[in-house]
Amino acid sequence: MLTRLFATRRRRSLALVALCLLTLPFAMTRIARFLTYPNYMTRGVDRSVAGVARLERWSLETDEGTVEALYLRAEGASAEHPAPAVIFLHGNGEVVEQWPGPLEGYRELGVSVLIPEYRGYGGSAGSPRESSIVADALRFRDRLAALPEVDETRIVYHGRSLGGGVAGALAAEHPPKALVLMSTFTSLDEMAGRYLVPEALARVLLNDHYRTRDVVRERRFPTLVIHGDRDGVVPYAQGQALAEAAGARLITYRAGHNDCPPDWSATFRELRTFLIGAHVLPQPPEGHDLDEPRP
Repeated sequence: MLTRLFATRRRRSLALVALCLLTLPFAMTRIARFLTYPNYMTRGVDRSVAGVARLERWSLETDEGTVEALYLRAEGASAEHPAPAVIFLHGNGEVVEQWPGPLEGYRELGVSVLIPEYRGYGGSAGSPRESSIVADALRFRDRLAALPEVDETRIVYHGRSLGGGVAGALAAEHPPKALVLMSTFTSLDEMAGRYLVPEALARVLLNDHYRTRDVVRERRFPTLVIHGDRDGVVPYAQGQALAEAAGARLITYRAGHNDCPPDWSATFRELRTFLIGAHVLPQPPEGHDLDEPRP
């Protein structure tokens, strides 16, 4: 009797272990998606862009519905005088409508700005995942490059947090003139270690990877890394690792994750210097102070 009882309990225990092992990949994928794309955080965010000059709302039809983007044309950009452009990819708890204000500094430099939305965010349909986000960004990039007012040889990618991963994945498909990575991780696989998941296991089980360090190590284009040394979300060490892999300059701010950069005006002075060195912006006349406003 006892032997049969122990055998039954053993079979139940083994069945429970087997069930856990079978459901682990599914559970891990669901948790990773919840942490990577917390679009629920953006519900109720003010999506008004009224009063923003030279702004267009673009749309893209996909297999999951319409995906949006905002296009901010630089003053003076025209077919006769095509301007460089930046594609800005935002963080995972944000929407495109939050960025025209902070990114106005680009237009003051004579650079147009395109801000693609992610599926499932803001007014865009669908579910966010790396493959679809990057595919949509590529299509938006092609539309941007086709504009007569845009110099397609001077398109820059600028990604913040998750957006840095998107920018890196986009760069792997279509290299930019220059790349800016702000508060960006080396890869989602390495980030999984912060949640006690071994990187080797994450590489197997995760659907999305955003292996930004691999991209900047293997493909060389001018890169600038910006990171806060108090970042509690994406460790500062990951920003250091990206800069090392890219052979890039690292700008360090005394800041966390969501307050980096603490001063956009100072950051745009740094960006202007970087974009001149990357031949995105013209070299200023001899004797002209780089900190002076663009003529």
